[in-house]
Amino acid sequence: MKVLFTTCFISPYRADFFNELGKTCDLTVIAEEPMEKQTHRNAKWFTDTFENFKLEYLKPHYIRNKVFCPDIVSYVKNGDFDLVVVGGCSTLTEIYSLIRLKNKGPVLLMNSDGVMETQASAWKKRLKRYLYNRPDCLLSTGAYTTAYFETLGVAREKVALYPFTSLREADLAERPATEREKQELRQRLNIPEQQMVISVGRFIPSKGYDVMLEACQGFPKSTGVYIIGGKASREYEALKEKLGLSQVHFVDFQTKEELANYYRAADLFALPTRTDVWGLVVNEAMGQGLPVVTTDHCGAGLELIEEGVEGYVVPVDDAPAMSKAMMRILSDPQRRESMSRKSLSRIRHYTIEQMARRHMEIFEHLTRENRR
Repeated sequence: MKVLFTTCFISPYRADFFNELGKTCDLTVIAEEPMEKQTHRNAKWFTDTFENFKLEYLKPHYIRNKVFCPDIVSYVKNGDFDLVVVGGCSTLTEIYSLIRLKNKGPVLLMNSDGVMETQASAWKKRLKRYLYNRPDCLLSTGAYTTAYFETLGVAREKVALYPFTSLREADLAERPATEREKQELRQRLNIPEQQMVISVGRFIPSKGYDVMLEACQGFPKSTGVYIIGGKASREYEALKEKLGLSQVHFVDFQTKEELANYYRAADLFALPTRTDVWGLVVNEAMGQGLPVVTTDHCGAGLELIEEGVEGYVVPVDDAPAMSKAMMRILSDPQRRESMSRKSLSRIRHYTIEQMARRHMEIFEHLTRENRR
C-alpha cells in the first residue's frame, strides 16, 4: 500500500510514528518546512532519525509570513498513492490540499490531533464546515474531537478513532515508582523537598503558568514545584518573587531521557493550560504513573482523565480549583497511589506502535471500500 502523509514539519513524535508506520506500508512524508525554521523550539528537541519512510520537502512560498506550498498537488497523480493523509486544517497548504486533492484518485483523509473549539466568525464556520466535509475520512483522537466534527455536519461513519501519543512501548514504566525510588532520584536531581509537583511546557501565556504560580501560594515549603521547559521570562520570575514562592523552581529544557527522571521523581503532574488541542506531556506523565491535574481546555485531559480516577480536570484560569485538586492528591497517599496505578493502566493503550497499527487498520478498510 502506498501512502502519502503531509505535515507542517517533522516533530520527534511524528518521526517515531512515521518510522513505525513505514514498517507496514510504502510511506512518503512531505513537509512544508524543515525543522530549522522552528526557531522557537530548542534544537535538542528535534530528531534526524528517519528510517522507514521517504521524506521530501515542499517548496515554500510566504504570504504575510504564512507558509504556502502549492506544489503539493503535483505529488498526487492517479496511481501514485492509494491514500493521502492531509496533516490537518490549520495552514494555507493544508486548506489548499483539502480543496484540490478531492477526487484526484487516492482516498483522502484528514488528520486531527484533537480540537479546542474557539469563537469564530460566521464565514470561518462556513469554511470549516466545507473543509471538514471534503475528506473521505477524518482521523479523530477521541469523543470530544468527534463531537466537534459532528457540529460541522460530518457524518459519524466518516470518522475513525486512533490513540494519539508520543510514547513508544519501551517508554512506559512497568509500574509507578516507589517512595524510595523517588527519594533516590530526587537526591540525584538535587531536589530537597519531601513532595514534588512537576509541569512541562514553554513559558508562554497559553500554558497558564501564571495560574500555576497563584495556585501554589498555599503549598507548604516541603512541596517543591518544578516547571520544566526553558528559560522563564522576567514576568514569571517577578510573579514568583511577589508571591514568595521559594519552593517553585524553573528548570531549563530537558531531553526526553532527562525528563523521564523528573517524571519518575514526582508525585503529581499539573498542566494549567489555557489551550491545548491535545497536550502530549499528559501522556508522558501518565506513562510514568503520575496522577494528573489539568484544565478543561486540554484535549488529553478531557479524553484521558476520568474525574477522581487518574486525576482531576478543573476549569481553565481557576487557580483556587487547581490548588484544591493538587492538594487533594498530595495530602492523601492512598488516593495518590491508586491514581498512579490507574493512570499507568489507562495510558498503556496509547503507544506509537498501537497508533501505527490502528492507522493501518483504517487504511486497509478504506482501500477495500474504495475498490468496491
